[in-house]
Amino acid sequence: MSSMSDVSSISLNVDSMDIQNQWKQWKQNWENLEKALNSGDIGSAQQAFAAIQQEMQKVQKGSGGGSNQFQQDMENLQQALIAGDITAAHQALSTIQQRRAQGPPPSPDAQNNQSARKQNWENLEKALNSGDLAAAQNAFSIIQQDLQRFQHRLGNGGSATSQSEQDMQNLQDALNSGDITVAQQVFSSIRQQRAQTGLNLNGVDFHV
Repeated sequence: MSSMSDVSSISLNVDSMDIQNQWKQWKQNWENLEKALNSGDIGSAQQAFAAIQQEMQKVQKGSGGGSNQFQQDMENLQQALIAGDITAAHQALSTIQQRRAQGPPPSPDAQNNQSARKQNWENLEKALNSGDLAAAQNAFSIIQQDLQRFQHRLGNGGSATSQSEQDMQNLQDALNSGDITVAQQVFSSIRQQRAQTGLNLNGVDFHV
C-alpha cells in the first residue's frame, strides 16, 4: 500500500500563516487509519476515520466541499468500517489512495479563491514597489479579511504562529505609519519565510 504522504495530499499555501500543524494532524490521521487497517484493528481504524471526517468538515465548511467521487469513496470506506469489514476497508482506502495520487484539479471554488488570494498579494507587492501607500494599505486590509475568513474555516480560532502574527503586525505597523521602506522589508521577510517552510503567499488549494 502506498504511503499516505503521497495520497492524502493537502496543499495549503496560506497568506502569511504557517498551518503546518493542521497538515501534520491531517497526515497523521490518515497514517493512523492505514496502520490500523494493516493491523486489523477495526476500532482504531474507526477512530482515525472519525478524526479525518472532522478535519474535512473544517476545511470544507464554506469552501464548496469535495468532489462527488471523493465523497462516494469516503462513504464506501465508512460503510466498510461500520460493517467491520477490514478487506473492504482496505480496498476502499486503496481506491482513495490511487485517486489522490492522480492529483485531480481543485474545485472551481478553490480555484477562484486561490486566484483572488494570489491577486491580493500581487496588488500589495505592486503598491509597495511603486510607493503607493494608500493602495498598499487597501490591499493589506483585504488580505487580513481573507485570512480571518480562512482561519475561521479551519476552526483554529484565528490563531497563527507567533512569528506569522508578528510579521503581519510589523507590516501593518509600517503601513499605518506610512513607512514604505520598512513595509517593503517586512514583506520581503514574509516571502522568504514562506519559501523556507514550503508555503507561499499566493493562495490555497485543498486536495483532500
